[in-house]
Amino acid sequence: MSIYSRIKFETGRLSGMIYNLIYRRRGCSINGVLINCHIDIEGEGNRIIIEKGVVLRNVSISIKGTDNVLTIKSGSEISESGRVRMEDTGGEIVIGKNLRASDMFLTTADDHSRIEIGDDCLVSAKVIVRTSDSHSIIDDTTGERINPPKDVRIGNRVWIGYGVTIMKGTVIGDDSVIGTNALVAGINVPPHSLVAGMPARVIKNNISWNAQRLKT
Repeated sequence: MSIYSRIKFETGRLSGMIYNLIYRRRGCSINGVLINCHIDIEGEGNRIIIEKGVVLRNVSISIKGTDNVLTIKSGSEISESGRVRMEDTGGEIVIGKNLRASDMFLTTADDHSRIEIGDDCLVSAKVIVRTSDSHSIIDDTTGERINPPKDVRIGNRVWIGYGVTIMKGTVIGDDSVIGTNALVAGINVPPHSLVAGMPARVIKNNISWNAQRLKT
């Protein structure tokens, strides 16, 4: 059975909106529109769930390992060379409803780590979110690895500015704003906070944001 036939069977979509898809295992449930996307799955028990109303443009998804799950919920749009990479065992990435993102890179390159992005988030270009350092740091005395992976959780209605890097162990509360080029490294950001800097810190509380440019 051809790649096109398998995609058509699983999505019920016509071929005009879907092309350049590559995958090596079953486990996909795709109900959105994928334009010039590349999907590559290697291993057992991996799954991709893309809900109705999702639009992906020029997005690359790579899953290599066992029992990893990627979920993109309804109404979300990712474009401009967005990338998702999952490796090892038991990783999970959950992208909430109505995300708007451009050139975003998400990676769970370690066992049993998770990225969760809430509903109605706005993500600018060149944003990186990761649960792991990807390589090991060893304590020379004990021989043990000292940099294990940690989950990342981003709340609802979070606006993430251009060039932000969000590292393992970070929790960002609802209605927060992360300023341009911030390095958010394992901190807990309270809801309704403005965060900026390298490393990032809270510079203002009790804020919200609006996608419209309001008159001052």
